[in-house]
Amino acid sequence: MQIRWKRVLVGAVFVTLIPFASLALVTMVFSPSDPVAAASFAVTAGRWAGPLGGTFIAAIVALVIGRTLADRRTLHGALIGAVAVLFDVGILTLAAPPFDWLFVLGNVGRLVGGAMGGVVAERAR
Repeated sequence: MQIRWKRVLVGAVFVTLIPFASLALVTMVFSPSDPVAAASFAVTAGRWAGPLGGTFIAAIVALVIGRTLADRRTLHGALIGAVAVLFDVGILTLAAPPFDWLFVLGNVGRLVGGAMGGVVAERAR
């Protein structure tokens, strides 16, 4: 009946890093050879990889971790999303980009995705 903080932290790290890794892979494979066009492609792809990828990965990670837990799967999923949001807010604070509502949408998506992954894990048991 306790919160498994190590699993929550590891899950949140995956939720934060996998979209970055996927963006790097997509940029390497699909970007144009011109450096200016490649930078523009990376910025455009990054605007969507973070919010969409973060939501999807939060749901998957919460589902996978939730299946290994005996109880409180939904809570753990929501916590994975919340800690991933804290990581993302920290990264955004350090990078100091101009405000974009897509950042807010992406963080709400991480919360909802994590909670929904926990709900699915709960119902699968």
